[in-house]
Amino acid sequence: MKDSLRIALFLCLANAASAQAVADLRLFPEDLPSRFGVVGLRAHAVAETLHVSKVRLHSPAAEAGLQVGDRVLGASGMRLTDAEQLSRLVQSVAPGDSVLFHVLRGSRRLDLPCRVTDRRHLYALMMESDNGPPELSARHRNWDTWRHDAEAQALHIVDRHHAGGAVDTLTETLDLELSRYGAAGRLADADYILRHPLKTPDAARAISRSFAPDLDLADHLSQVASHLDLVLPSQPHRPSVEDFDSLILQPVQTAARHVESAFEALSKAERKELRAGIAPLLRRFDRSFYLDEGDSAETESHIRTLRLAKRVHVDQLLQAALSLSPLTEPQTLDRVEAAARRLQPVTEELPTTFEGRFLHAEETPWGWFIIGDTLANVYAGPAAIIVDLGGDDTYLAGPGAPVDAPVALVIDLAGDDRYIGNRAGSLGGALAGVGLLVERHGNDTYAGDALTQGAAFCGVGVLWDAGGHDTYLAQHSSQGAGFFGAGLLIDHQGDDLLSLGQLGQGLGGAHGVGLLVDGGGRDRYIADLKVSSSYDTPGVYNGWSQGIGVGFRGYAPGGLGVLISAGDGDDTYQAGDFSQGTGYFFGLGILAESGGNDRYQGARYSQGSAAHQAVGILLDDAGDEIYHGSVGANQGAAWDAAIAVLVDLAGDDSYVGGELSQGAAAMNGVGWLYDLAGDDSYRTGSGQADGGSTRYWGGRGALNLGLLIDSGGGDDYSRADRQDGGELRDSRVGLFSDVEGRGN
Repeated sequence: MKDSLRIALFLCLANAASAQAVADLRLFPEDLPSRFGVVGLRAHAVAETLHVSKVRLHSPAAEAGLQVGDRVLGASGMRLTDAEQLSRLVQSVAPGDSVLFHVLRGSRRLDLPCRVTDRRHLYALMMESDNGPPELSARHRNWDTWRHDAEAQALHIVDRHHAGGAVDTLTETLDLELSRYGAAGRLADADYILRHPLKTPDAARAISRSFAPDLDLADHLSQVASHLDLVLPSQPHRPSVEDFDSLILQPVQTAARHVESAFEALSKAERKELRAGIAPLLRRFDRSFYLDEGDSAETESHIRTLRLAKRVHVDQLLQAALSLSPLTEPQTLDRVEAAARRLQPVTEELPTTFEGRFLHAEETPWGWFIIGDTLANVYAGPAAIIVDLGGDDTYLAGPGAPVDAPVALVIDLAGDDRYIGNRAGSLGGALAGVGLLVERHGNDTYAGDALTQGAAFCGVGVLWDAGGHDTYLAQHSSQGAGFFGAGLLIDHQGDDLLSLGQLGQGLGGAHGVGLLVDGGGRDRYIADLKVSSSYDTPGVYNGWSQGIGVGFRGYAPGGLGVLISAGDGDDTYQAGDFSQGTGYFFGLGILAESGGNDRYQGARYSQGSAAHQAVGILLDDAGDEIYHGSVGANQGAAWDAAIAVLVDLAGDDSYVGGELSQGAAAMNGVGWLYDLAGDDSYRTGSGQADGGSTRYWGGRGALNLGLLIDSGGGDDYSRADRQDGGELRDSRVGLFSDVEGRGN
């Protein structure tokens, strides 16, 4: 009882102090200028006060002495009662000036002066090694010369509704927005599209076609380098001799030398620190998405990891993977099998964790080199090189090199195999090195945790599966995910299941390319049910998958994430928030589906969506599709200086979206849905060629562009003023055009 009385008395005193402290603060004004100031403070409203939930490390708010748990009553003599008021007030102050925060800490009233800065200086890590905007290449100059159907129709409707001035102003605003951030690590592809929004469909088409399913690995790696704004100086060497040393050991040695060159700017201690820091950084990214959700010591560690990662030479890592690329080619694999059968047996005693019949076993400078016969072998320990000739094999404990080795190579020539990787960097994954897993035949199962199944951080990881009905299971940062390097999962055929919790299936993280290419079959992609939605929406989970480019917000811009599904199989995509052709924080995400009657199930930000200076595109070429977004920002929806496009070329399609969907944009975005042909149905809470609010981030003096263009078929819309054969413009530049009957 006494404790209850003490608590009640404390609350009464605190409330009295709060009431007294706000008595002399004036009401928040309706209109404030927009000068784009920031201080690095996050707060949420509780009983008409603002409770500080985050103070950014090294920010002006931290330097001013603001602390988590403080209650902000107001600032510069004005009463503040919600987070939007706090944001608008700080934004109204010019960088270089100050704001005075009125704070309650316990029962003490504090007035804390705080300087105001701009986003470039708040996100200072993105300014380090900043040499200005990325240089454009020949492919970008080619894009300048194109004007294909989607862009031509958009320009036509813009001109017809006299919206050219508004679109020009928005384009200038997007260009200016890029200058508010450091350009270090920003990819030229994303930079180009953000400056040329109506070029988005053609640019996305060109990027997706550059990763054609029939390319060999060397060509894929060359394209990865190009889209990372790098150049590979040489092509892989294909030996003419048939001995095992030339076919396997020499390429591994060459790859190891390139890996060593990739890390030459780091000392031995720094390399060890980088390797040790990657897994904790990805765990934080998986748990809470923001890298600064932990304490200051943890955040400092993540910043240190990123600084080290930026010094790694990714071109040398790609060159290392290129050295191994012939080992994915059918003729080379035939020669490897023949050479393995001719090899004189070496029978150094293997650890007891390896079971079965082995033709060869020896220790190399990088770890064990093992050749397994056609029995059902068990590989239950780390090895640098494994070549298995057949049988239904089991790989446990993360097959591949020991964690400090530069190269891991696994080649399995036949059999229905099981792979279980319990450490980061296994199963065609790479952590500060290069990993390649090649499966020639069989219905295989792959199961792992993080950085697995064609994924890498400061490395290049490749999983190359040439055939079979396969199952891929992972937790996060897997299945074609790349950070400061590249992760490639190439599955050439079969009816496959790919399931992970979140963060993968074609994810391009900071300075990375994540590529998932499926050559055909009826496939199912799942990225759901692991981490609850960041928006606390009941029953909704994060996805961050299926063609997603995503950065570490505030610390590093996103990369290029691509999911390509070829053939005419009926595929299913199920994911939570941020999935299916989505970009976030300077990332570029593309999902390209060539055919079949496909089903897309997403939540928030899905099916061609983007937020925060990013680009997201979904391209579907044929079939009767079902697009379903359960919350909002679906099917060509952009928020905050972002560009999002959904292009469907044919079929009778059903679109169901939440709020701000189907060619909708807010906060100076471009949201675009273009359907070329078919009898289509559109249902959404709000959208269908809608330009929404522009108040976020203080307003930039520009409107939005929401486009819904349907070029044929008999179509049905949930909004009464959107009709088959109709056309209109709304006041915030939403442009709707339906050409009745054309195209069928």
